Amino acid sequence: MAKLYGWHPEGTLPATDSPDDECGSAYFPALGQRVSAGDARAFATALRLAYTDIPNEPGGKLPDKVNAYPQVRQTMEYFSGTKKHLLLRFIDMCEAGELRLFPAGASWYASP
Repeated sequence: MAKLYGWHPEGTLPATDSPDDECGSAYFPALGQRVSAGDARAFATALRLAYTDIPNEPGGKLPDKVNAYPQVRQTMEYFSGTKKHLLLRFIDMCEAGELRLFPAGASWYASP
């Protein structure tokens, strides 16, 4: 969705400063790699643009440009209505700066 709204991924930074870090620049799978502050803010900017196109009510009209992208359409439908605030919280987190990527529920990860 963010790419459709103008985000150009920079790729991730290693999880650590170790030369043995094998995360590469991929965003998936989430292995503790870092997203730079600039990339996170650019992601937030694109998501904020998409946010304005997400209907406030489930089943609301989506912009025509998403029809060619089933995953984008599904994501926007998912966040429409009562879940829209969750996306806004994520956008706010991205605007705050650098992010770390971890699997869902991975509270056992320690930040280096």
